[in-house]
Amino acid sequence: METVAAAQVGVVVRPGRDDRFDQWAAYRHPDGVVVFVAQGANLDDERPGLTTLPFSVQQLAALALNERFHLQ
Repeated sequence: METVAAAQVGVVVRPGRDDRFDQWAAYRHPDGVVVFVAQGANLDDERPGLTTLPFSVQQLAALALNERFHLQ
C-alpha cells in the first residue's frame, strides 16, 4: 500500500508468474469506480526492454488517484 494525499492505493511490484506488467496500482474511488494503472519494461519479444521503469512506485500510485483517470 502507498499513501497518496491521505488515500490508500494498492500497489503490486513484479507479481509472481504474470510477467505482463512489472508494477500496477489500483484505487477505489468513493463512488465505487476502480482505477488500475500499470507499467512494464517489455512491450514484446522483438524489442529490447526498458532498463528502468518510467514511474516510481509512488508516482504510479499517484496516477491511480489522478482524477483524469476517474471515469464517471
